[in-house]
Amino acid sequence: MTPGAGRATLEIANPAQKRLIDEVEVGRQVAPKFRVAFEVGDTRSVNDRLLDAGAASVAPPTVTPWRSLNARLDAPGDVQITLFEELDTLDERSALDGFGTEQGRSDAAGT
Repeated sequence: MTPGAGRATLEIANPAQKRLIDEVEVGRQVAPKFRVAFEVGDTRSVNDRLLDAGAASVAPPTVTPWRSLNARLDAPGDVQITLFEELDTLDERSALDGFGTEQGRSDAAGT
């Protein structure tokens, strides 16, 4: 049996959003055309493990305005990686304006 990577989200950002994310996470524009992000339970420890395995730090773990702890790395093969850890619980995030859940999307679609 092949282990899965878990649930994935495809994020498409326009140039202005890409600049904003880079500014918040790194402090300057650094993202290539494609960047892969992984939600992890402990950004700091996963960041350290990836650095030990050969990744290069682009930006250390940083708290974002949207309350996640993000780290940015350059990995072998010219892949840039973002690690993110949600700092607020799902209940706390669900109470915020603009936050949707699978249930909310299903309800809105009438399913």
